[in-house]
Amino acid sequence: MNRLGMSTGRPARSVKGRSGSMLLLVLVIMAVAVILITSALTITVNGRMRFYRESQSSQARLTATSTAKTIADAIVSADFKSIDLENLAKANGNTGTTVTVQSATSTNTSTAVSAGTDKTKAVAPGLYNSASSNTTAQIQYYPTGTTQYISIKVTTGLDYAGNAAANSESVTIYLQKTGNTIPSGAFSNLITLGADTSVVDLRYFKVGFDLEASKESTPTYEKPTVSNVVKTISNYVVLHGNVNLGHDAGVTIYSDMIYTGVVKLGNDNYFYGNQIFLGDAAALEKSTET
Repeated sequence: MNRLGMSTGRPARSVKGRSGSMLLLVLVIMAVAVILITSALTITVNGRMRFYRESQSSQARLTATSTAKTIADAIVSADFKSIDLENLAKANGNTGTTVTVQSATSTNTSTAVSAGTDKTKAVAPGLYNSASSNTTAQIQYYPTGTTQYISIKVTTGLDYAGNAAANSESVTIYLQKTGNTIPSGAFSNLITLGADTSVVDLRYFKVGFDLEASKESTPTYEKPTVSNVVKTISNYVVLHGNVNLGHDAGVTIYSDMIYTGVVKLGNDNYFYGNQIFLGDAAALEKSTET
């Protein structure tokens, strides 16, 4: 009211109404903040899961590719025999064979070591067998019903959530048997003597003598002279396993020799080429027969 006792017509403000408006504003701000925080967390979690999936997919592809290349190299170098590969391909009524690939670190280079289900022993992710990690190699003929090719499909599964079977990468290699090529030349044939664990005795012979032109009219087992030696270019012999050359009647070798096992020598051995000892098992010993 004014001084004259008359009302101005303007109602007094309510403190209660002002407090309600502030509460509503705070609730709106909190709701927006919750939405923003939830969205940020969702984006972070999804990004992290996508990163894990992409990383594990890349690792699975790398493990599968490396495993396939290792298998192919073993077949080409004959560490894995072609007959064994064919037996796996034609097994189960020519439907092939699926094997689990597990490899562990080891100081023993002569024996394969399996990691089993222990990931701490595996040489690479995917090379131990569990719900989150596994690698298999499927070996079969291709196309089905033929023997034209042998396909080796290597599949590696990796999944941190334990579903490796559904999250995998595969690499397939195809091998074709070319058949036996008829060798040419005097030093292109493979001769196998004795068993793997036996010591082969070689005596009364010459290796690599006079392939093109000799100055000796009659081969003898006497000590040759340098003037009698006519060495052919690219003339070398590989001896696998253990060999005994140490006999009373000597062995004369004009070729370059490559030894992979223990070689026993005697007093009447004559060498005119390079003598190469290849690998940890190669060694030189004196024969007990001389």
